[in-house]
Amino acid sequence: MEDEKVAIYIDGGNLYHKLKDLKVPNTTDFNYYGLCEYLARGRKIVVHRYYVGVVRAKKDDKKGQRLRKAQLVGTHFFVNFVYTLMDM
Repeated sequence: MEDEKVAIYIDGGNLYHKLKDLKVPNTTDFNYYGLCEYLARGRKIVVHRYYVGVVRAKKDDKKGQRLRKAQLVGTHFFVNFVYTLMDM
């Protein structure tokens, strides 16, 4: 299996909610690369990415609107492109 390769893409929104459901206490300290290694199961990881989607917010949702605005200008963690897990 050593010569097999794998690409891993993690949907950040779904993983975040699953970790919350499982009552993982601090999701910012979660070992994302460790999850990638587990998923690879001995195969060579050629790429690993963590991505998030666009923040959707209703007009009366002040927090959601703030996050959405920050996303659009790229000043907050939630921006609409693929993040690499290299440094996580």
